[in-house]
Order: sequence, then C-alpha cells, then structure tokens
Amino acid sequence: MSVIGTENVIDKISANYDKAKVAIDLVRKYDQTLPQQAKLLLDISTVAPLSKNVYGLYNSTENTNILGPEVEQKMALRFGKQVWEKYKEKLEHLPLAVLKKQLKVYPEIDLNKIRTSSVINVNINRNRQAWMGKPNADALAILEIASTIVHEATHAMDVKNGINPTEDRAIAAERKFKEWVYANMKTLINDPVLKAVGFENIAAGP
Repeated sequence: MSVIGTENVIDKISANYDKAKVAIDLVRKYDQTLPQQAKLLLDISTVAPLSKNVYGLYNSTENTNILGPEVEQKMALRFGKQVWEKYKEKLEHLPLAVLKKQLKVYPEIDLNKIRTSSVINVNINRNRQAWMGKPNADALAILEIASTIVHEATHAMDVKNGINPTEDRAIAAERKFKEWVYANMKTLINDPVLKAVGFENIAAGP
C-alpha cells in the first residue's frame, strides 16, 4: 500500500470524531523526532474504528506482508504462476519473523523489500468518554486517542521484530510519548489546529 514506509496512514476514525485526525497528526509529529527504526507509523496502513469496550486493539491476524513486484516475479519463476498464487496467500499472512526464516532458503529474494502492513483499531467513544463535558475535553480526548495509537503501534512493531508484545512495553511507550508532548507543548501549540482545541490548557502535565 502506498502509505507503507511513510508516516501517513489511512484514517478511518475521523468519520467517528472529526478531531481524531488531529490525534493521528500528533503521533506523526512525534514519529518525525524518532530514529528510522523506532518510527511507529511506518508499517501501519490503517487506523480503524473499534466498537469493543477497550481503548484500542492490535490483532496480528490483520497484518498483510507486502512482498513487492520483484519478489513476486522471482517466486513465480521459481514455483510457476499457479503454485505461486496459492503459496503467496500463505506468505502474505505469516508473521514477518516467521516469513523471514522461511525465505532465508531463497537467496535470490531480498528480505528487506518485504514490508508488513498492519491495522490498529481505536475505540473513539471509549477514549473520549472520560472527558466529555469537562473543560478542554477535545484536547484531552486528542491526547488519549494519540496515546492509544502509540500503544497499539508499539504492539505492531514488537510483532514485526519478533518480540513478544506486552502491556508493559506499550504503556512505557505511551508514557514516553506523553512526556514528549508536555516537554514540547510550547512548540506544539504553534500549530493552529492544536491551539484551536485548547491544547495549551493541558500544559500543566498529566
């Protein structure tokens, strides 16, 4: 997908809450401060809405491995087109760490050209409900939604890297993100969209 390898995502949550796109943009700003290997959104294709009563969800079964045309051509030549079409479907949905182990027997394939396209799910209502009717509700909801995106994207990154995803790691990533937000508040509120929702009013910290 065209967004993979960039800090852009397909935004499906703004249909539920128009300011959700501000939360996505906030995570994108954070990503731009991180080294390439630590960027959270590079392999996230879609941020999708969630109705379950949790803040967010990452399910690795929604991952798709993007093999790329060069890999596909070489595999079709090796196995034949019909066999490859059946094999391809399996490879597209294997965990990337497992896929890389399998493909090591094929030296003609550049493993670095295989990307994972992940979906993370965010429950907009769950992230907003604690702040509804309170001062600066939109600013607080934006921060909550952005933190949930960071949380679930951390799970996705761990799975990609063959690390067992844990709540402790995801919560630590959220904490680091929020620390960055409060440390950079003066710069962030130069963004007229963040200023318009009263983001500076939550500058006292968590």
